Amino acid sequence: PGVVRLRGFVEHTPLEARLFAALAHRGVTVIDETRGLLETGPVPAVVRYPVYRSTEDELRGAVAWAEAAMAKGIERIAVAVNGFDTLRHHAVRAFRERLAPESTLRLTEAPGASFYVQGGTPLDRAPLVAAALDLLELSRGGLHQPQAFADISRWLRSPAWVAAGRERAPRALLELALRRPGRTSLTLADVASAAADANCPVLCERVSRLPAESERLVEQETGPARRFMGWLRYWGWPGPQASGAQAQRIVDALTRCFDALDAAGAMDTAAALQALRSLCHERSLPEEGGVLSPVQVLDVKDVVGQHFDAVRVVNVHADNWPEPARA
Repeated sequence: PGVVRLRGFVEHTPLEARLFAALAHRGVTVIDETRGLLETGPVPAVVRYPVYRSTEDELRGAVAWAEAAMAKGIERIAVAVNGFDTLRHHAVRAFRERLAPESTLRLTEAPGASFYVQGGTPLDRAPLVAAALDLLELSRGGLHQPQAFADISRWLRSPAWVAAGRERAPRALLELALRRPGRTSLTLADVASAAADANCPVLCERVSRLPAESERLVEQETGPARRFMGWLRYWGWPGPQASGAQAQRIVDALTRCFDALDAAGAMDTAAALQALRSLCHERSLPEEGGVLSPVQVLDVKDVVGQHFDAVRVVNVHADNWPEPARA
């Protein structure tokens, strides 16, 4: 560069002083604005520091910034997220809401090629897989075991099982009717009893036959993985809305987890379900788009060594400074 402007350096270390002297020797003008800032006036900043009330607001601001950068024709854009593993799910949701809003309406819609969240999504974060794990947990518990009301609520409102479209409204009304202040648990028998008067015939029929169906599956399906798949077939998973290549990739990924479960050897149903949850958490489902997408969402440390035309760093503050990058 022809000119280097220094701002914010109260004093220089010996190494910095030698660097600036070497630059000056090579003909670079080094201007230290720290002491004469008030006299010379502010210089237009290359780096800006917007302030947000919450991390979610900051992520939405980053999405809007990336969208504006794409509109200007910038082709390589990075949103670097400090604490990427923790905020990854929130970042995906923020980008989908703004850049691929149609993906929030379905269980398996691909987010498109405008952005790419590096590292892939843990399989248990996929709505289809989360719904499958809910259905398996409810099946394992049977008709009379108390279940967490939050699980019952997700199950009733999930589009991932049989007749979800036809009974969508009455199931939502049933879920609302089952809500009581302070209620923390509920049995499937309670749900079946209430469903009989709630215009949910499919729900009532499936839940009422669950114990007998579970016993039949236990007798016929020797391995836990085959038993789990039998339960999912009984509930109609993945449901009427799950269609297309993305849905098939998710089903195939869960099937591979079932294969790994059977390869692990014999175990009871509770242990097998816990092992399945661990497998689904450890395995990732690649996002659409890939590295050729104009917007890359990635960890701060992964920005090092790559070229971007515009970079925005998210979730950096005085108490959360990123660790030094290592080659």
